[in-house]
Amino acid sequence: TMHHLSDGDLTYRLQRGDRALFDQIFHSNWDRLFKMAYRIIPEEDLAQDIAQEALMELWEQRKKYKIHNVDGYLTRMVKNKVAYHLRRGKFSITHMERLETLPTVNTTEETIALNEMEENVLSSMDKLPKKSKEVFYLSRFKGLGNEEIAKQLQISRRTVEGHIGRALKQLRTDIQTNFIWLLLWLSGPLL
Repeated sequence: TMHHLSDGDLTYRLQRGDRALFDQIFHSNWDRLFKMAYRIIPEEDLAQDIAQEALMELWEQRKKYKIHNVDGYLTRMVKNKVAYHLRRGKFSITHMERLETLPTVNTTEETIALNEMEENVLSSMDKLPKKSKEVFYLSRFKGLGNEEIAKQLQISRRTVEGHIGRALKQLRTDIQTNFIWLLLWLSGPLL
């Protein structure tokens, strides 16, 4: 079975077009990928499409890239596809909170890109009104929940959500070209 294969053997067999191995990967990852997408976009058909697209992309890209960490690759594909669908539709605070629950997988290239993105986000944050900046910082950099922020700043939870929404809107406006990276960066722990 695939769980007994080394990463190198798995990569080699995938690149050679081992359909039986891909079927095992497909069936053993389908449920996890569907649930990951569904947690953020609770539309069953769309979540199924995202899971299937991620798995099919693994198959289609098997010769182009040496995929050493299949689970990490599939997780990254789902996150990218979820971010793409969110970018095309309405992006809400609820989506943001759900996106934060996804696991993160960072390669060296992603870490470099995320560091650059962090600089862009920090620069964009400087443009925010003082209170929105403070709320966003507590939420995204300190990891506080909306209730905790509301208590700490003595404001309502709805006001906290409004500040975070304004901050996200400003960041999206400033960083349109790197929106998917922004979502991935915001979805993981920062410090």
